[in-house]
Amino acid sequence: MLWETIITNYFKVKSFRTIWNRLVVSFSNSRTDIWQYRILSVVVTLEMYCEQESRGKGHKLNKAKFNELRSQLNDTLQTFIESNEFSEDEKLIIDGIETVIANLKNTSHPTLQHKYDFLMSKTSEDVKEAISFSNSDFDVLKKLRNSVAHGLKYETVVDGEITKEVQLKDRLLVLLMYFVFRELGFNDTQIARNMSGTFNPFIHNADLNKRARDKLAGTASFITLHEEIDLNRFSFVDCLVIDHDAKSDQFTFNEHLSYEIKHNKRNSGIADVRDFIRSKLLQNIDLEIEYVNTLYLSSGADEKCYYGAIVLTYK
Repeated sequence: MLWETIITNYFKVKSFRTIWNRLVVSFSNSRTDIWQYRILSVVVTLEMYCEQESRGKGHKLNKAKFNELRSQLNDTLQTFIESNEFSEDEKLIIDGIETVIANLKNTSHPTLQHKYDFLMSKTSEDVKEAISFSNSDFDVLKKLRNSVAHGLKYETVVDGEITKEVQLKDRLLVLLMYFVFRELGFNDTQIARNMSGTFNPFIHNADLNKRARDKLAGTASFITLHEEIDLNRFSFVDCLVIDHDAKSDQFTFNEHLSYEIKHNKRNSGIADVRDFIRSKLLQNIDLEIEYVNTLYLSSGADEKCYYGAIVLTYK
């Protein structure tokens, strides 16, 4: 059972004690704190997880080569210093460069950016598309992190507003919760279904890619019509009827039955739309009637989402 796996992983996986316990604060709705630090707490949690997941998994230079490289960099810098005169301000810059050389890391994951890229390279494309936390989103929050860490003034994406930053924080929080649920033992489909059915405010504010999420969750059908029709003729709440020829595997729009549902079902006295459709069909037709809650219907270059549709599969 999944509960056994969840409980085992919760006590077994170290990150639940060292990293994920920090997320509890992020779920609070308090508005009394400083917004930059509220966002920073989520970014720092990401940084801790990136560090954990990338540690020991990068590439290194041979130790002798790395020491030789650092020695040559030091020699080059010293030669430059000896052949130039510097002001007091310029000396501070030189001191900073010396510090950078001294702190060089022999790894292909020296920065948060490298560690984050490694983490995301191990994350499925379907998940990344569904959560839609993009590289530009990461850059915005990384800029905020660097500004707070160095005491610099941060310029919001929209002047005078923090709406975008809060949304990106919520989107990052969804990404982190994905990693939490993965470590608990849930698979990607189960996580996507949880995201689809929740009323959690930060998930709704994150503005996820609903189409990609529905596809990953398996809670929607995706149909491409064989012929082109104008999808703008129909509202997203119209219950459309789609004919499916099982032999050719082609889908066509049934305009007659779609019209019947829209204009005549309400006064028919038949509650179930599938029973209403059966009443309009010949009894000897061999077909299956399927009700689809969410349908992404494509026609030509257009695609629209409809909530409620009937698929008639002719065998």
